[in-house]
Amino acid sequence: MEKIESLKRKSEINMEKKCEMSFNEFHLMNSKQYDEKKYYVNLSNIENSTKELEWLRYTRYKPPKVPRKSTIGKNRRKPSLHPRIPFSSFQINYLEQQFQNSAYLSKKDVLKISNILNLLPNRVKIWFQNRRAKERRVFCTNI
Repeated sequence: MEKIESLKRKSEINMEKKCEMSFNEFHLMNSKQYDEKKYYVNLSNIENSTKELEWLRYTRYKPPKVPRKSTIGKNRRKPSLHPRIPFSSFQINYLEQQFQNSAYLSKKDVLKISNILNLLPNRVKIWFQNRRAKERRVFCTNI
């Protein structure tokens, strides 16, 4: 009588365990080739595979740290057809005077200044853009 009750308890426990298991685990347990050690090794392989998929942790706002090439001692600017030519002190002083008069220039003013300073109109226009950005930056830091 006790044996029958113990068998019933075991079968009930096994049924509860089977309900908690996935379909694949259930068939693995019932197969003839089931070996507990292999099964646990497979679980550890699954845990290891999640470590291999670390890229899933990264987001747009928390990107991975990527090793970068060092730029120490290297010239960042590539040689091109138009090398960087710095402004002379006369050009800078004249541009600053014009900026004090007006931070925005008309097309005629840009052409006039470019002729006087012997610069391309595009360089004058970009200088004024950069100077306005510098003034905004200085203003924002002083607030």
